Amino acid sequence: MSYGEQENSGISLLYVDDEPVLLNMSKLFLEKIGGFSVTTAGNAKDALKLLSEKPFDAVVSDYQMSGMDGIGLLKSLRSSGNRIPFIIFTGKSREEVVIEALNEGADFYLQKGGDPKSQYAELAHKIKSAVKSRRSEEALEKRVIMLTQPPAEGNIEFEDLFDIDEIQRIQDDFSTGAGVASIITRPDGTPITKPSNFTRLCSDVIRKTEHGCKNCYISNATVGRPNPDGPTVQKCLSGGLWDAGASIIVNGRHIANWLAGQVRNEAQTEEKMLEYARKIGADENVFLEAYYEVPSMSTERFENVSKALFAMANQLSKSTYHNLRQARSIAEHERTKKELLRKTGELNTAYEQLAASEEELRQNYDELVKSEKELRESEAKFKTLVDLSLDGILVVDFSGKILFANMEISRILDVKDCKSLAGTANIMDYIAPESRAGLEKDLGCVLRGIDRYPVGYKIINEAGREIWIECIGKKILFNDSEAMLVFIWDVTGQKEIEEQLKESENKFTTVFMNSPFVLTLISGTDQKFTDVNEKFVNQTGYSVEETIGKTPGELGIFQDNNEYKALLAAIRERGAIDNYEIKCRKKNGEINLCCFTSRFIRMGGKPFCLAVVEDITERKTAEEAVRFANRKLNILSDITRHDILNQLMVIKGFLEIAEDHVLDQPGADCLNYIKKASSAIQRHIEFTREYENLGVNKPVWMDIRELISDSGNEKVVLYNDCRNIEVNADPMLEKVFLNLMDNTIRHGEATEVRVGCEISGDLLKILWEDNGTGIPDSDKERIFEKGFGKTTGFGLFLSREILSITGISICETGEEGVGARFEINVPGEHFRVVNS
Repeated sequence: MSYGEQENSGISLLYVDDEPVLLNMSKLFLEKIGGFSVTTAGNAKDALKLLSEKPFDAVVSDYQMSGMDGIGLLKSLRSSGNRIPFIIFTGKSREEVVIEALNEGADFYLQKGGDPKSQYAELAHKIKSAVKSRRSEEALEKRVIMLTQPPAEGNIEFEDLFDIDEIQRIQDDFSTGAGVASIITRPDGTPITKPSNFTRLCSDVIRKTEHGCKNCYISNATVGRPNPDGPTVQKCLSGGLWDAGASIIVNGRHIANWLAGQVRNEAQTEEKMLEYARKIGADENVFLEAYYEVPSMSTERFENVSKALFAMANQLSKSTYHNLRQARSIAEHERTKKELLRKTGELNTAYEQLAASEEELRQNYDELVKSEKELRESEAKFKTLVDLSLDGILVVDFSGKILFANMEISRILDVKDCKSLAGTANIMDYIAPESRAGLEKDLGCVLRGIDRYPVGYKIINEAGREIWIECIGKKILFNDSEAMLVFIWDVTGQKEIEEQLKESENKFTTVFMNSPFVLTLISGTDQKFTDVNEKFVNQTGYSVEETIGKTPGELGIFQDNNEYKALLAAIRERGAIDNYEIKCRKKNGEINLCCFTSRFIRMGGKPFCLAVVEDITERKTAEEAVRFANRKLNILSDITRHDILNQLMVIKGFLEIAEDHVLDQPGADCLNYIKKASSAIQRHIEFTREYENLGVNKPVWMDIRELISDSGNEKVVLYNDCRNIEVNADPMLEKVFLNLMDNTIRHGEATEVRVGCEISGDLLKILWEDNGTGIPDSDKERIFEKGFGKTTGFGLFLSREILSITGISICETGEEGVGARFEINVPGEHFRVVNS
């Protein structure tokens, strides 16, 4: 069997409004949200002209317009017999306008205002509902005409006689219950209904080839050919699967095929299927894989399914033919009676004709009784569909008394039997006190004919659980009395999500407004301020009213516009920035240095830029003063160190001369002690050269792999496995790794060094491992003390000091005799992984 997609005709819409801006905006929203084809008119006169020139599916009109207003346009259309769906969309909310519009035949009335996206989504929904309702009415009228008026020969089509949606449900139920694929096609094999339960072999493999698709259509026509003796059961001409078909024949004309199948049985072999795959040019592996997904069914069972299909198709043909004959008989009788009355001018002849028709009328009455029975059976089927609907369906009178409830209503109200509600319960008993006034008002509106609009209430079911429901009601006649048909949906889950979202927004607003830092929220589309907190007002001097709706450029917030553009570019490129320094201007003209930390966020589906701003003017001034003082101290230290080292050189020189003139041992020992002390003083002075730069400069981001690239010694091989990792530390970080390499070469006697990086949660561990002699357990902590070691004793002490500036620690965890192992632990805020 084969199938094709049924076309969905689009909706052409005429939108009428005398405000050009609203007209263009509405056109854009409706074409984007609803997928409509929108034509606009600036007044009612132009709208009437367009309606006379081309057809439209619906009209949306403003109420208050110059010249003829929206209701005047509606009256003009209805008086000419035009029943096109008509929706009033206006800012007017007076009740008398609503009533007049609905009384004159408007399908819906919608008030402008609120969120545009939600507003136009609701308008699009009402347009689709109105057009769908009108198209259903036209289809029903067409079927009535087809049933009561003889069409031209060969002009009867399946769609003229049946409700395709109802037939689709019957076909789907049959396909699911029987475990087979199914579809209804025209006699030539082209589809009428959508396929039910189709297999991948047929839809995605065979029909993708030219020969396979062609064979599908030929097979549909062949299997569905008329056969009064029973169903046609044979292998599909396209894939070799088993198919069955039965014809639907009305008034002697073959109008459709009902096909079922796409199953395999034990007689089919893999080789035969592969042979067909090769024949049509399909991929054999894909073909065989899809073939084994096809359900298997015994011949006996499939024959039983085929017989059931034949019986259903025959019953459909017979009942349709009977209804067609009956309806046309009644219509023909009416036409005959009128014709006889028109042609005869004599009363006696008319009496004779009426007497002759009396028996026929009695016979027709019997036929009508029979039709009534069939109608009751149809109503029973409809009731089953209503009972099993996933939508709550309720009928109440205008006092709230429940007249009918389906099973979904009993689930919502937590009642075991929905039938027990009818005639005994009142819906007002379940409505929460805070919602009762709203329900009473809505009952009054529907009673006056103002219906088909969505409302929401809170109810309390039998279990005492609070449930939020959404409803839409319509005034109807039920058992010859006025009542309201209500469709109900349980939206408790959605309501809870909305409440959680509202609570989250309230928390955000509280934090935003009471933050000790300046916080701003700027639209990501037009860069205009949408909110600022009190700290912003106090610090800049701009009020909230002066700020909202303007861009920073319009207020002159930034001193240098080029710096502001660079800030925007950085945010767009990275999506976030941290500690970005830029000069800002207060309302009074004062210039301050500010530090920006910003992130892009989404609220309500729209992008916004949230910025935390800190005035660092005083801090920068203090830092600059400290740097200036440090520079002076460094200059003083450098001069002092230079002078001391010169004097030490003099002392050492005279000690060398003195050694040649001192002959006794006590004197030589004294000179030796002085010499050692001088060397110690020199080491300390040299250490100050390194230590004076510690912490002077700001921490910077450095790439680990670039810092450690070579051992500097041809006897030691360095392996650096750290990639794409940067560390934020004092610029003297390189000195740490040079000290580690110096210790490895001088004291470790190693030939290999391996550097690695491990990330665990918010911690980066940098490992320095060699294959040297290692460090005794007793010295693992002492090596970091000042003065420990064979040389100056400052290397590892200085390394630990450099690392501690940014909260980084170092320890030794190696094993003596195996090698040294230094672990450098970097906290999360001081490392990052970057793109290669």
